[in-house]
Amino acid sequence: MLCVVSSCTRDEPANPDNGNVGDISLRLSFAGASVARVTDDSEDGDDGLNENRIKTLDVFIYKKGDDNCAYYQHIVPSAELTGTGEYTADLNVFQEVFESDAEYETYVVVNYAGVIPADGYMLSALKDLSVSGLNPDGQQDYFLMDGVSSAMVLNNKIIVNKEIPVSLKRAASKIRVKVICSNGYTLESGNGINKKLVNYAVNSRVLENGNSFTPDLLEMSDFTPSIVDETTHVAFVMYAYANDWNDDVNKETYILLDVPMSKGLIGYTHNYYRIPVNYRIPLDENDKSTETFYKLQRNYLYDISVTIDTVGSPDPEKAVELTTQYTIENWTTKEVLVSVEGINFLYVEDSRITMPNSTKYTTTFQSSTPVTISNIKVNGKTPAANEVSIEWSKSAKSGDIVINSKLPNNFVAKTVTFTVTNESGMTQDVQVEQYPALYIGYDVSLDAPDGSQGQNNKKMFIINSFVADFSSLPDPDEFDEDFGTGYTHYAPNPTLGVSYASYIREHAVLGYPRVDADGNTIDSEENNRRISPRFMLASQHGATAAGNYVVARDKCNTYVERDSTTGETYSDWRMPTLAEIYMIDILQNIRLSDVKKILEGGWYWSSRMSGAVNFMDPRVGNAATSGELYAAVRCVRDVKDR
Repeated sequence: MLCVVSSCTRDEPANPDNGNVGDISLRLSFAGASVARVTDDSEDGDDGLNENRIKTLDVFIYKKGDDNCAYYQHIVPSAELTGTGEYTADLNVFQEVFESDAEYETYVVVNYAGVIPADGYMLSALKDLSVSGLNPDGQQDYFLMDGVSSAMVLNNKIIVNKEIPVSLKRAASKIRVKVICSNGYTLESGNGINKKLVNYAVNSRVLENGNSFTPDLLEMSDFTPSIVDETTHVAFVMYAYANDWNDDVNKETYILLDVPMSKGLIGYTHNYYRIPVNYRIPLDENDKSTETFYKLQRNYLYDISVTIDTVGSPDPEKAVELTTQYTIENWTTKEVLVSVEGINFLYVEDSRITMPNSTKYTTTFQSSTPVTISNIKVNGKTPAANEVSIEWSKSAKSGDIVINSKLPNNFVAKTVTFTVTNESGMTQDVQVEQYPALYIGYDVSLDAPDGSQGQNNKKMFIINSFVADFSSLPDPDEFDEDFGTGYTHYAPNPTLGVSYASYIREHAVLGYPRVDADGNTIDSEENNRRISPRFMLASQHGATAAGNYVVARDKCNTYVERDSTTGETYSDWRMPTLAEIYMIDILQNIRLSDVKKILEGGWYWSSRMSGAVNFMDPRVGNAATSGELYAAVRCVRDVKDR
């Protein structure tokens, strides 16, 4: 890892190690992805069509308000990336290089084939950069993508690892058409239908927020076939860059179809039809509900269903316009932008929302008629008074939806759901995941618990921290919970709990703990103060008998556990740091915490070799077989891929 001064470049494979305090890493995800796992319909890019392929990344960092490039790095992943998960790469720069307390914006460009100067581009030049060469009717080698972070302080004088989240969007639009025959008409199997995209944009600005740009429009030189496997329907995909024809209808992007078909014994060789790629109704200049129409937008999927129920024109210049149904979606997450059938529609900009350590969120809606909001629930139940309030623009067909929700104080996420309904009866369910600054989630293990004495928990707890400030962590205050029949509070020690909480408040820092070449957590005073931003605790499958430090270290080094929630198998386990093991014991002994019985024994090893940690209120382990130099261990792993 090298320190850099001023504007410079590094061209190296991305192999994150998060090994040094003060590192800066980049966390990439596709637009719409969230930090929490939520259940929703998804329309991810198609790996088979190279829609998620990432070959290269170019990272530009600019001080807010400054045109000069403060830092530039070209990254070539050690293996090409596909899929729609998150990807984290370390930048070859320490935070001290950046001006203290100044805000910086990070721009990421993916799969750019042009030559970039060694010092990067000035921001004005980057916003002027454009690309061309998209094939509208074929599999692409890759798609240009870009994203920009929110302004953030990279050097706040707190020497901890910094992570810059950037959400990626493709520059292109995807058009998917399904053709259905009805009224007795059938397609000729094996002969194919022919299609041509007209007025499609062949070039685009590299950045979504680039300078004003008028794309060049072309028409495919000829019709191309799509083979018909069924006699009643066929589907095909086309691509184009963004195009807006609000001010000039002659620039409208549309598709021409030439469909050979038959009805009974009568065959029709050439039938020409016209398909608009976006919905068209008479514009009312005062009605903002149509502002997403008359255009193709970056990173959106235009799902079009057309029904052929009549003979087309034999002349392509007089093509019959087909009845169409549209669903305009975020390409990555199938987040419905506008769903239109006839004249009625309802669009809520954000239907899957995350509120990390925040109490207010504003989204927007557009509808053919005014909307109401109902069925407000918190974790599936009617909320308490003043816990959640939702305000919206009433008696209007477009406006804001403002969600106000108190932060959870029980160290777990809160799920708020509600339903938006318009006067036509169309509905959109909205789900909000709200997280406190420090919270506990979990996956479920596929492996059987290995403990006794009622220790049958299959949860792999995940401790998440959003902010690098533990000064408000409360002292443990619960030493009287019901342990169940046959168990007592044989060694409660509130004084010990207060000392652990004081250590966290005064000494803990947020940052991925350093590991050695074998993956073992390094035992040093500085490293033992680190708490990973997101770490997973092995389930009860990983319970161990007491042993010495070396036995505990080797256990974590070779430990493997399967995750039924993700379908993955993890082998990257390590010993927890001293601060992490303190944090676990504190959280399970705070009365307000909804998560109990995380670790129930009396002594556990951390990465501190000089002595194990005495837990403040154990339920089991009331024997002389464990102590400061002979203890159990529960392994942890850093979660960097969500």
